[in-house]
Amino acid sequence: MKLLLSFLFALFVTVTHAEDLLVPISKFDNDSQQLTDSKVLEFWAYYNYNGDDNYQNTLKLRYYNPLALGDWRGRIRLDTSYVANFNSISSSNNSGQYSSGNTMITVWGQDLSFLKSLGALVGARVIFPFGNNGQWAVGPQLGRSFKPDIDSILHVTDMSPLIR
Repeated sequence: MKLLLSFLFALFVTVTHAEDLLVPISKFDNDSQQLTDSKVLEFWAYYNYNGDDNYQNTLKLRYYNPLALGDWRGRIRLDTSYVANFNSISSSNNSGQYSSGNTMITVWGQDLSFLKSLGALVGARVIFPFGNNGQWAVGPQLGRSFKPDIDSILHVTDMSPLIR
């Protein structure tokens, strides 16, 4: 009984402070049409376990560039990576390799007149037939970007759902 009361008290305290931590959905404005002219270069590094004693260290380079074609405004993103594969038999400090098969381009945006009523960003991802994959891969995407009206303890900057 004491454990249950402790749990209920903790739940009550959590719920009363959740308003300070999170931004309610009703306090987000659709910000999808606010595309800037900024060029961005990102570096990502991550470690991955692929199962069966196989691991991977990845360094990824992403470059975002603004696009404008007539009334259409958007972005193009180039992704490429350097990957080092290893397992318990090989060293995790192996030299790794660059594979152009890890290269892809993503384009998204919206037409300022035709698609504006949709309030979303429409685009596609294209994986080029470089390296070992040998074929094109193309897929559509639909996304939105929402910016909060208020600040919270977590300092949420945006919420950007994406369907791909």
